[in-house]
Amino acid sequence: MANWDNWSFIGSSSAQTENTEKCSNDEMGESVITLPQSITLTDVILDTTKTQNHQFRFYVNGKQVGGNFYSAQINPASDGRMSWADLKIVIPQGSTLGLRTAQLDGSSAETGKVTIKYQVV
Repeated sequence: MANWDNWSFIGSSSAQTENTEKCSNDEMGESVITLPQSITLTDVILDTTKTQNHQFRFYVNGKQVGGNFYSAQINPASDGRMSWADLKIVIPQGSTLGLRTAQLDGSSAETGKVTIKYQVV
């Protein structure tokens, strides 16, 4: 059974350095959530195709995990979308999960949502 969470970001009208903005979890209203179960990430996708370059990074238990990923890799209309299920990223029960972002070329603030799809392990 697939589950998902939505994370909102505001963007910036000036260029930001990586990991500047904490995304807010729409369901919990927090920038970090505690996982009641172990999960495997299966997909990460933006609500709409972004015209500007955005950087994202997961934080687990307050630490950066994995590498940066960018809007072109998770835009819904992109041929370059990465396959998250193939990465087999498992986050253990009781861990905290957060998402940070930066709008790297901020000519105008571009808001959005990131949907993180997962399966309970």
